[in-house]
Amino acid sequence: MFRTKRRALVLLAAVITGVLLVVVARLGETGALAAFGIGGLVMLARWPRAPRRPGLRPAGPADWGRRELWGRAARIAGAQSMVSLFVVLDVVLVAVLPGNRALAASYQASATLARIPLFVAAAVATAFFPSLSRGESGGVLAARALRMYAAVTLPIAAILITVPVRLLALIFPAQYSAVAVLLKFTAVTGFGAGGISLVIAFFQAADDYSCLTWLLVGLVGYAADLVVGWLIYGVTGLAVGGAVGAVSALLLTGYHLVQSQGYAVLSRVALVEPVIAAAVLTVVRPHLFLWLAAALLIGLRAGIRFLRPGARHARGRWVKPAMHPIGSK
Repeated sequence: MFRTKRRALVLLAAVITGVLLVVVARLGETGALAAFGIGGLVMLARWPRAPRRPGLRPAGPADWGRRELWGRAARIAGAQSMVSLFVVLDVVLVAVLPGNRALAASYQASATLARIPLFVAAAVATAFFPSLSRGESGGVLAARALRMYAAVTLPIAAILITVPVRLLALIFPAQYSAVAVLLKFTAVTGFGAGGISLVIAFFQAADDYSCLTWLLVGLVGYAADLVVGWLIYGVTGLAVGGAVGAVSALLLTGYHLVQSQGYAVLSRVALVEPVIAAAVLTVVRPHLFLWLAAALLIGLRAGIRFLRPGARHARGRWVKPAMHPIGSK
């Protein structure tokens, strides 16, 4: 009965507000959306509360446990909110700051292509999170996860940075011509943001939130780099500042991970092969079909390394036995 009344109240508030905003104030679609939001606020204001029963005992261990869960939820939300800002802050700024709209649209298009590492990071974190949360050889698993992430995202970054202008011209309209320049920097930003997301997932799995200070410092630096870059050279400067800020924040959070796990966590991360791949792609870039063939082979190689990381018997070779799981004392 209460739910029916509440829904009726929400509907009535939304309808009345919508009529006033759309018909009287003539706000059109904006008024309709605002009315929907106001209706939601009314629903929150009428949210049911648990009735108090007489004779309840004082707070005990169960209540403390619930408070701890709420505290942990708040810390998780804070960490994820800051990680999300690394993903959306540049796109929001380029949309609201004054400037050439064609350049802003080109930046948004290049940023969309460069977000692939974020999906890779999410997939790796999802696969490793259950084992990490149980404290099963955190250093071994973190090192393997980082290796899988780098095996895919570094070649992807090389491909995005060297993509031929002719190929982009076939995909995007003429007014998006700046994508070719901006993609060189947004690809680095995407790699950095994905790496930050993965590193923070390691600490969250171990219920260790000592990384939040480093993450906040990195976020402030990232925002400052975006603004300073835009003030110096507009949208292109913002892209450069985003790349610098994202990589700096990744180094900060990665340094905290190394402090916890030792340098063994970075063992066997392939760096030489992506550098060679980037060099080959740069050389064949003027030749579209050669570049496409090279990019296809490099992409297939990256996929194979991701699906078969080759770490089944790697513990004894590259992780020191003295290392402790993340968050351990």
